[in-house]
Amino acid sequence: MCSFIKKVELKAHGRFGQVWLGRFSSPDDQNDFNLNSSQLSLSKNKKEIDVAIKIFTSNEKRSWETEVALFNVPGLEHVNILQYYGADQVS
Repeated sequence: MCSFIKKVELKAHGRFGQVWLGRFSSPDDQNDFNLNSSQLSLSKNKKEIDVAIKIFTSNEKRSWETEVALFNVPGLEHVNILQYYGADQVS
């Protein structure tokens, strides 16, 4: 997933990590991407969308795991909660 997202602007930072405005670019070959189309739909004219990127520090791996588990709860939708597209780990 990380290879399809670029950091644009740092929005906030703190003890747990950073939050960035990012840009998701649709992969040329949808088979290379493992999100289903109901989670992320880009129109044929629009190849990019703005996304929020939350980057945890390595010390906060447990917090990251907890947040990923929370956002993967089925039916977790609310107007005040950003839509969740996925998570990735990089070294």
